Amino acid sequence: MPSHLIPYDALVEITGMKMPSAQARWFKNQFGVDVPRRHDRKVVLTWSVFEALQAHKLGLTSIPPIVERPEVCSPFA
Repeated sequence: MPSHLIPYDALVEITGMKMPSAQARWFKNQFGVDVPRRHDRKVVLTWSVFEALQAHKLGLTSIPPIVERPEVCSPFA
């Protein structure tokens, strides 16, 4: 797992929320994005994506950030 992912304790500090569902809801309310989540429903986000979302919200970028989502492999395929 890449080391540039935001750790759980940092997500709690950023969002003020402990539950992963509340953290995901916070990102939806603050930035209008559905964040990717792991199989255990925890938020998976890199620092660079979070910084891009903040910059866009503050009007420092002219185009919306591209939030790359990991490819989902279906166990039924």
